[in-house]
Amino acid sequence: QYGDNLRYFVSLLRDPDSAHYSPDTRVLIITPPPIGDKMIERITAQGAQPQARNSVTGTYADLAISVARELGIPHVDLYSAINDAAKTAAAQDPHGTLEGYDQYLVEGIHLREKGNKLLYDLIIQAIAANWPEMAV
Repeated sequence: QYGDNLRYFVSLLRDPDSAHYSPDTRVLIITPPPIGDKMIERITAQGAQPQARNSVTGTYADLAISVARELGIPHVDLYSAINDAAKTAAAQDPHGTLEGYDQYLVEGIHLREKGNKLLYDLIIQAIAANWPEMAV
């Protein structure tokens, strides 16, 4: 259903029969960020199971990339970028308590300043690569 929804949103802008048709609008698909499982577990009520899991989010990220490729739309893989950065951060943490996500995510889900900066940089790179006339 997630993939179908992405396709539908893109079709609203690309289909000439759509009331929202906008042939000049640039579309960039951004994957969801990863989930810091240990961070989520820490804030979830004792005994309750967290509603979000990084492995599930990875499936959504893969699907977003697949739909972007299928439709010929550029994408930003925020999921992999933060996962890779978090692994590097975790390797520098001798205790390994937060998997490195604490530098990029507030409570395991939402981006903190460093995560937003990474997303911004990735978007600027995607714009420069795909629409150089718009690059700053």
